[in-house]
Amino acid sequence: MTKELSATKPVATMTAKQAGPATLRHFFEKNKQQLMESLPKHVNPDRMLNIALGAVRTTPRLLDCELKSLFQKTMIAAQLGLELNTPLGHAYLVPFREKNIWNCQLIPGYRGFIELMGRAGYTIESQLVFENDEYEMQRGLHPVLNHKPVRGDRGKLVAAYAIARSKDTEPVWEWMWVEDINKVRDRVLNRLPADHRKSHTWVTEYEGMARKTPIRHLSKFVRMTPEREQLAQLVEIDENTERPLETSFAVVETGPEPAQIEGPITPREPDSPAPKLNMEAFKVDVTDAKTVDHVQELLSVAVDMAKDADERGQVVNVCEKRIAEIEGAA
Repeated sequence: MTKELSATKPVATMTAKQAGPATLRHFFEKNKQQLMESLPKHVNPDRMLNIALGAVRTTPRLLDCELKSLFQKTMIAAQLGLELNTPLGHAYLVPFREKNIWNCQLIPGYRGFIELMGRAGYTIESQLVFENDEYEMQRGLHPVLNHKPVRGDRGKLVAAYAIARSKDTEPVWEWMWVEDINKVRDRVLNRLPADHRKSHTWVTEYEGMARKTPIRHLSKFVRMTPEREQLAQLVEIDENTERPLETSFAVVETGPEPAQIEGPITPREPDSPAPKLNMEAFKVDVTDAKTVDHVQELLSVAVDMAKDADERGQVVNVCEKRIAEIEGAA
C-alpha cells in the first residue's frame, strides 16, 4: 500500500544525508514493489537497489540529493534495464547543482544505447575519427565508409560514426562531423544555468558523449520492437527532456532504523581525509592494464579517491576508453 507523496513529504523530500544511511536503504526497500512492477524480466530488483545505493556510496555528492529524486531516477534506469554507475557504462546517477540545490539526474552512457540495440538484435560499433587518421566517407547511391586509425599522434577529433549490424538486414551506419556533434552538445548545455554546465558529462566526458551521438541517431533504423520504444525514451532522457514520473511513495518512519546496511553511506570526515587520486599515475596504470578485470579493479579504487564528480567523471571516461581498446583488440 502506498500513500500520496504529500503524505510522506518529510521523508521523500529529505536529502540522503539528512535521512541517514539506514533510512535511505529502508526508503528504497519500502518502495521496492514499484521497482518490481516496472523491471524487465532479466533484471533483479535487489541487485538494482544495491547498485543504486552503491552509486550513492561512491559519489558522495549524491548524498545532497532528495530521496525521491534518487529513487525516481533509479526507477527510470530500472524500466530500461540499465545498470547505474558500474563499469558496464550503461547509465549514471549524477549530481547537478542549480541555485545551490543539488538534483540527481540520469545520464545515459553510449554503452546504454549499445545494450538496448543489442537486445533488438543489433551489434553496434562506434569509433572516433581524428584528423591524422585515414578515412573515406561518401553518401548517396553508393555509400562508402572506410576508417584506418593511425598510431601515435592522431590529431584533433574531426568526426564520429556508428555501425549497426544484424543477421536480417544490411549494415547501416551514421557519420557525424564534429561540428554537428557540437551542435548537439550546445543545444543541451545552453538550456542549463552557467554554473551547471561545467559538471555536465558533455564537458567532463566529451569523447564518450561524442561516441554516443551517432549511436543515438541510429536508433531510428531499429526494427519495430519493444526496444524501439525504450530507445526513444533513452533519447528523450539524453536530451534532458524526460517527463517526471508520477510516483507515490510508501510511508517510511524516521524512528528506529533497520540495521542491515551494506557498507557505510557517509561523506568523508574532514578530519580524516581520504588519499588523493594522482590522475596522471592512474592514467598510466589504466593504459598498462591488459584485461577488462584489471581496469575494473583500478576503477573501483579510483572512484573512492576522486575528489569530486568532475574527477570521478574523468576516471570513468579513462576506464571506458581502455575497456573499449581491450575489447577491440580481442
